[in-house]
Amino acid sequence: MDLNALILALLQKQPWFGTLVAVIGLSRIVMKPIFSVIPQIIKETPTQADDAWLARFQKSGAYRIGSFVVDFLFSVKLPQMPKD
Repeated sequence: MDLNALILALLQKQPWFGTLVAVIGLSRIVMKPIFSVIPQIIKETPTQADDAWLARFQKSGAYRIGSFVVDFLFSVKLPQMPKD
């Protein structure tokens, strides 16, 4: 059995699986650019206060938990602070 036939059989027997794959794919298309652009915009601003805020936020427990949840549910890796 080739891969296409296997995928079609799976989608016919479990239609929710197609929805799940579509949601994960769409979330990657939407979330990845957003979470990549926002830190870049903050780094490009002339003030350093927002850079410090971003660094504190990315080191916070809330960001780590949120990053894990987004990665687990939507398979989107959020940017992490480099380890010092």
